[in-house]
Amino acid sequence: MGKHLQVLQLCLPLLSPQDVCMLQCTCVELNTMRASWEEHQLINFKLDGSPSAIAWLHKNIVSIRALDLKLEFRLPKQLLDGLIGDGRNLIALAIAGQHTRGLPQLPAQLQHQKLTDCKNLRYLPKLPATLQTLYCNDCEALTGLPSSLYSTNVTELNCSGCICLQQLPDLPDGLEDLDAENCSALAELPQLPTSLQGLKCAGCSSLRHLPALAHTEISCLDISDCVLLTEIPDLPAHCLDYLLAGNLHRVTRLPALSDRGYCRISNDKTGISELPDPLPCIDELQLPEQLPAGMLMLDVSGCTALQQLPAELPPDLLTLDVSWCTALRQLPAALKHLNSALHIGCLGKCLCRHMPNPVMFMAAQSVDELLTTTQQTLLHNQVLQV
Repeated sequence: MGKHLQVLQLCLPLLSPQDVCMLQCTCVELNTMRASWEEHQLINFKLDGSPSAIAWLHKNIVSIRALDLKLEFRLPKQLLDGLIGDGRNLIALAIAGQHTRGLPQLPAQLQHQKLTDCKNLRYLPKLPATLQTLYCNDCEALTGLPSSLYSTNVTELNCSGCICLQQLPDLPDGLEDLDAENCSALAELPQLPTSLQGLKCAGCSSLRHLPALAHTEISCLDISDCVLLTEIPDLPAHCLDYLLAGNLHRVTRLPALSDRGYCRISNDKTGISELPDPLPCIDELQLPEQLPAGMLMLDVSGCTALQQLPAELPPDLLTLDVSWCTALRQLPAALKHLNSALHIGCLGKCLCRHMPNPVMFMAAQSVDELLTTTQQTLLHNQVLQV
């Protein structure tokens, strides 16, 4: 039996934790054997409450560096404290399960913490200074994050779906991405660090204002469905690539935007009646007095308060959609100087009348609503979809 145990000892690191756990349950002699998991990139372990599973994890967690732990029962606090406390070599820890209400002190070397489906988690412990990423999305009972967040090395923070989260602490200076989507109780955001590159707070229905943004490195901003917002602060002039700002009923104007190569702006179903000057390359929006020369697509559909488009349009514009712009009376004369392949969409009760030539494609709900007698003479050069 001694030789067999030696062979098994050598094989243990090659097996999955579940396999080792089952093997030790079938042989008393194996209960005292330890396996090293330092070479494994990630250990996935399901803690089902069985004594054998708890015993295995207690023995082996000291040599595990990355652990994805699924809790399928309510683990007593003292036992959970002991398990995590023994994981002093952990640098990555993911915990999933609805039975967790609180976490013990985290390992001092931890760099990555991920919490998913922890719907009853109410608080987080002090965060280690080594932490680089923190994911606590869909922790529906979580009301706040620890103030120790500021002293960490966190560059990615995801707290999306934390519907009871009322505020965020001061953010670390090196934070690059903040995802707070659908945090419906979040009333305000703290001051944003200069290093921030991405901000997602779509669906934050209690958010009344945004902090200053112009000093940041934000390239992607999503503030859609923040229905209580009344204004958008000045945006970074040199780095913004994507602005998603749909369903902002109380916002009436956009701030100045950069003239970057490929900026996508979505402002459907807003109260915007005025656009900035200049405006970047756009995919969905409403517009200002002058647009960037590189814009290829402009979609301002659903902007019911928009009364006019800029007099000068980008020369390479390929798509213009003014569907459901019920206050728009006419299109600019500059259209006649644009690409002959320009596609124009005018669905719904769009009241624009003067459709300059040439236009290769128009989508309209009602011919009588859209075309004048003069325009009807141009139909042989156009493709009209009704």
